[in-house]
Amino acid sequence: TEFRSASMSDWHPLKKEMIICTRFGNTTQLHYVKMPGGDRQQITFYEDNVGGATFEPIKGDYFIFSKDNGGNEFGQLYRYDMRTKKVTMLTDGKKSQNGGIEWSNQGNLIAYTTTKRNGKDRDIHLMDPLHPENETDLCQNEGGGWGIVEWSPDDKQMLISESVSANESKLYQVDMTNGSKTLLLPLA
Repeated sequence: TEFRSASMSDWHPLKKEMIICTRFGNTTQLHYVKMPGGDRQQITFYEDNVGGATFEPIKGDYFIFSKDNGGNEFGQLYRYDMRTKKVTMLTDGKKSQNGGIEWSNQGNLIAYTTTKRNGKDRDIHLMDPLHPENETDLCQNEGGGWGIVEWSPDDKQMLISESVSANESKLYQVDMTNGSKTLLLPLA
């Protein structure tokens, strides 16, 4: 019942190199590929599955990845420094689900979804991955179907979605200065 699989995770922003997710045995781990047809080098070695990775989009000095602990499904976000190989946990490490990362266009902030507030509602938080202690809550939401679509080109607004059901979803514009949401679709 075990099989090998590999999937693309992210391209380095400046080099022709990539991170891939590869499963050998029981868990998926991150591997680095430095050239087309090149050998993959494993860079994470955890007992638990590692989720996808996303490079810091300007220089590629580090990337962010997700991982839970012991299969508890409380995915936490981590920063992996390419030079030092040091891994730093960015989120609270408690019973919260964190993910859905989207980088700002300036490349200095991530927006991500988290259930940190109450364990069920998926809020949108902002964080500089080099200074996670300054994380902010952009907007609080009700329900678990929220996700980040994209930042505006000037990083002053954000498009987020709410999946209500398999047949219904909503699209909102968020003002980055105060977190207020404006329903865009469906039209009233």
